[in-house]
Amino acid sequence: GQQRHRQPRQQAVMEQHLPHVVDVREYKCTEYYDPASEACLLWNDPEIGIDWPVDEPLLSPKDLQGKLLRELF
Repeated sequence: GQQRHRQPRQQAVMEQHLPHVVDVREYKCTEYYDPASEACLLWNDPEIGIDWPVDEPLLSPKDLQGKLLRELF
């Protein structure tokens, strides 16, 4: 069989209503999931000004529909 090696677990606590990027396998939430309250920030919002080092990003259909930060708040 395969042997799994456990790494030390770490948590990142994010403030509510602030955009963030995470790659997680588990969420700790304050409320039940409600798709109507979910929002997606446009990955290349020019007002945020992140210089992504990719020419052709692979984005999900959901991420392609992201909104500008000023549209979300």
